Amino acid sequence: MASKNLETILTLTCLVLLMVASTTSGLANCPAGCQCDDNTLIVQCGEGQLDVLPIALNPSIQRLVIKNNKIKTIDSSIQFYAELTFLDLSSNHLMNIPQRTFAYQRKLQEVHLQYNKIGQISNKTLIGLSAVTVLNLRGNLISELHQGTFAPLAKIEELNLGENRIGYIDPKAFDGLNQLRILYLDDNALTSVPDPIHFQAMPSLAELFLGTNALMTVPPAAFQDLKGLTRLNLKGAGLRNISHDSFLGLESLRILDLSDNRLARVPTNSLSQLGRLEELFLGQNDFEAILEGAFVGLKQLKRLEITGALRLKRVMTGAFGSNTNLEYLNLASNKMLNEIQEGALSGLPHLKYVNLKANGLTTLAEGLFPWQDLSTLDLSENPIACDCRVMWLRNVLINKNNTGDNVSEVLCEFPESLRGEELKNLNPALMGCSHTDPRKQALIGALLVGTAATITTLVLIVYRCRRKIRDYLKGGIFGNSALGNKEREYQKTFCDEDYMTRHQHHPCSLGIHSTFPNTYTPHNMGPAHYGPMCPVQMNGAEQKNFQQLQVPTGTILSDKKAGKTQSNTVNDDSDSFVVHIKNSSNNAAAIQKLNHYTKPHLFQQTAAVGDSCYSYADLPIIHSNSNQEQNINYHQQPMHYGTSQDYSNSTASTVEMDPNYIYSNTHYSMPLEQGNSQRVKTPTPPPVPPALPLRNPPQMLSVSTTGRRSFNHGSKHSQANGGHVNQAQTMRYQH
Repeated sequence: MASKNLETILTLTCLVLLMVASTTSGLANCPAGCQCDDNTLIVQCGEGQLDVLPIALNPSIQRLVIKNNKIKTIDSSIQFYAELTFLDLSSNHLMNIPQRTFAYQRKLQEVHLQYNKIGQISNKTLIGLSAVTVLNLRGNLISELHQGTFAPLAKIEELNLGENRIGYIDPKAFDGLNQLRILYLDDNALTSVPDPIHFQAMPSLAELFLGTNALMTVPPAAFQDLKGLTRLNLKGAGLRNISHDSFLGLESLRILDLSDNRLARVPTNSLSQLGRLEELFLGQNDFEAILEGAFVGLKQLKRLEITGALRLKRVMTGAFGSNTNLEYLNLASNKMLNEIQEGALSGLPHLKYVNLKANGLTTLAEGLFPWQDLSTLDLSENPIACDCRVMWLRNVLINKNNTGDNVSEVLCEFPESLRGEELKNLNPALMGCSHTDPRKQALIGALLVGTAATITTLVLIVYRCRRKIRDYLKGGIFGNSALGNKEREYQKTFCDEDYMTRHQHHPCSLGIHSTFPNTYTPHNMGPAHYGPMCPVQMNGAEQKNFQQLQVPTGTILSDKKAGKTQSNTVNDDSDSFVVHIKNSSNNAAAIQKLNHYTKPHLFQQTAAVGDSCYSYADLPIIHSNSNQEQNINYHQQPMHYGTSQDYSNSTASTVEMDPNYIYSNTHYSMPLEQGNSQRVKTPTPPPVPPALPLRNPPQMLSVSTTGRRSFNHGSKHSQANGGHVNQAQTMRYQH
């Protein structure tokens, strides 16, 4: 005990002697490379070779700055400078700080020990620093913060623990820091936001730095106890998600930095709770667009920076519609940003600074924001296309240069002929502008687009309705209606009434639709007319020019039947058109008479059904109840065209054809010349016509003024022999 007291006495004696010596010698003991000022009591040593603290300095100095030297420890010599208020030993080789090193530094207010190699501190390391307000331990090797480490720092306001290796923080590590306002915990090994219990010990905290950690997410209500927090820095914290209540309780927050994270979209819902936010940093995130109303609720926002967002491509209309107090906008260095929609920045009356440098913009809309009100505008390093679309921008640049505002140069990238030229130096002719007024350009463009759209629509309508238009033009306004009516009459072989009912299904049709009407009803038109007819009104001239088409008389039919047995050298196909079928099973003779106009399978079906059913798919088939077809007298009684029952009951009757009878279906009629009684075998008739018979080729038919058809009289054979109508061709039986 006595030895310790003796040592203390000797130490005090040496200090007194040093103080006396320094007072007498003045600046005599100032180390090389240092500047010692006894008037200001400041000693500042530059880069040198000091490896220990100088011991011969003036004991009254108040500021000691020894940076970028090789000091490895703070020994007891620091005790000689009890008047120090500022100590800076940054960027040295300090590895540890002995306990109670600062026990006599009662006036020390700022201690800067950053960028050394300090690996550990404890609650005894900082004893004596009761007046310290700033402690900077940034850039050291501290990995843990234990209980009560900072308890001696009763007046501390700023604590910098950034760029260390801190991965563990004791729940009571910050106890006693009631006046702490700024805390740096950025660039450490934290994997989550510190628990709210840590922040409860710092009720006065105003600025918190947690960036460059591996936080991944911000849990709900993580900062709810920091009611006075005005600045929150989460830059580079690896955030992928921010929940809706992450910023709950931060009513006083003014500055928020969320840049350099992995956010896929602007956290609009979370930000909307920060009604007093004035500065927001969102650069270097992964969102591709700034959508409409992205910053809704931020009515006090004045500064917005979104820089270095490598995936950002477009800024949508109304993106900043709620931020009417915005003054500073920095959208620089977004390499893929090539679209800022017109109106995206409208409604910002206080906007003065705009930085769009180093983006991918090729053009800008004039209505983007009030260009004339800007005091600083930077559009450099964009691939601007110098054409008529940016003629207004050229005028703005010229006006800004005249007013002395800070406006960067805009160089042309396109077209190739103008590359590297300044936009403000170009004239309208070089830019290919015939109309310099942007409003005229917009009007002309709108007219061209409207015209093209109208023409395209009309073409599509005409194409879709081309058939209806063609039919309408053919028989409507531009066509000859009379000629059209005759043409339709010419093409039809039936009356209009029969024509409309021709597709009615007969119960005995065997599923085969005929080309003839299903039912013929006799018209009461006199004894000379049988079956349905289309009456035609003709004048005398038309009757003179009209060649009558008649049904063969009974004489002709008898001669025809007799001639069939006399000659075998002439192939008369007319016999095959009339087939007499017996109800018995011995119908071989009748079946053999079928030619290609009557199909065998159809014959079998009609025979099975009975006498009352037959098909209209081919030529008519006559059913007889007797084998005595030779007994039918065609000269005695007229034939009735009615149902099959009517015909079956008239086996004993005779058929007499009116020589003046004219069939409407001329395919089964041949011309009859008066005064010539000689008959000639007619050629084989053509195949059955289609469902709606059309006129024959021009060389065979001639059209009369009444719309009917007849064979030409140009055939020499028919004129010489008085061509007669084939009876089988003219007999058409209907149900």
